[in-house]
Amino acid sequence: MHSDVIMQLEAFNKLRPYVYHTTSALNLDRVGRTRTIESARRLIALEGGEADPRIRQRRREALRLDVDGRPVMIRDQAPLVPGAIAFENGWDLPRFVEHLNGFTFFWPGDAVRPIASGRSHFERYAGDGEALAVLRIPTHALIEHNRERTLRFTRVNSGSARAHGGKHAPRGGSTFHSVESFAFPARDVKEMVLEGWAVLPAGTEVAGGLDGPWRAL
Repeated sequence: MHSDVIMQLEAFNKLRPYVYHTTSALNLDRVGRTRTIESARRLIALEGGEADPRIRQRRREALRLDVDGRPVMIRDQAPLVPGAIAFENGWDLPRFVEHLNGFTFFWPGDAVRPIASGRSHFERYAGDGEALAVLRIPTHALIEHNRERTLRFTRVNSGSARAHGGKHAPRGGSTFHSVESFAFPARDVKEMVLEGWAVLPAGTEVAGGLDGPWRAL
């Protein structure tokens, strides 16, 4: 591993020693059995195949799937407002939705809570009355357990796009950066993503809310 990458990861681990993932409580059974968090694309393909058109369709509402005979819930993409996006050349909504669906998402944080974007994400769904589960994972252990997976950082809440002051939110291939190309300080990381799926290490904890109480997954 290149020394610059090692330094970048060390800085990130020091500042954000934990990452968080919010999901439907309905998904805990599968998460616990597989010890993984799987991308929306992977879960949809397990039910409908790799050519399932839902992989490229923005979800206005949560999508309930049947995977291996058990229910799985995938988040809606309502905050991704199409009219507020400035797509990069060669990109459009279906392509970007497919791109997003290929990742698993983690909010950086410390032992107490995730960053503000992660808290807002939790509060949005908790406000709907949905039963939620929050995973708290040691950052270093998650990265070490997924060394073969593509790790990327982003400076934005990638699944949300709204115009601010008349400016549209840019989205496309440069939304996510490899660790090598992320030329910003660790505090600028809004999301950490892993491609395909993420293997959960020992030390992963789960709770029904951001304040715990935490227990081993």
